[in-house]
Amino acid sequence: MKARNINGVVHEWLLEICDSNTIAIDATAGNGVDTVFLANICREVIAFDISKQAIENTKKACAQHSNVIILHQSHDQMINFIRTADVAVFNLGYLPKGDKSIVTLPESTLRALNQAQMILGSGYICITCYLGHPGGKDEHRAVLDWLSQHTEIVKSYTYPIEEAPIAYLAKIKDR
Repeated sequence: MKARNINGVVHEWLLEICDSNTIAIDATAGNGVDTVFLANICREVIAFDISKQAIENTKKACAQHSNVIILHQSHDQMINFIRTADVAVFNLGYLPKGDKSIVTLPESTLRALNQAQMILGSGYICITCYLGHPGGKDEHRAVLDWLSQHTEIVKSYTYPIEEAPIAYLAKIKDR
């Protein structure tokens, strides 16, 4: 059986939980693929990335969308820009076809997850972890530990190969 594209799976999940009233955070804009997808189904999208190239790529990809705010900031700064949202999407690792020395790190990702929890209330986090880069496995362990403590994991998906990316859809637990 052929593995499904993990981005396609994540987008199917997002279609189940997002609508035209949803405010979405794209915590790692990358090349703008998730940002554009969210812009097509949500009321507003706020996208973050630390990579200048990622910001340029996302701005180009979102040129036709007036409901997107793109910020050249780390995802662990979202609390400074957003008060409320319904869903946060994270695509951890590095910019595909970009500078592989610029990667997400467990420390900043955990800070961003804590901020997302405050912003989202009882909303959803959709997070994809890439294990195939230096530090990727450590970041995944930290993310999974955080998700286990603060959310109910609703769905997960990975490929049947070593170091494959793994995606989670999780609902923030009521406090």
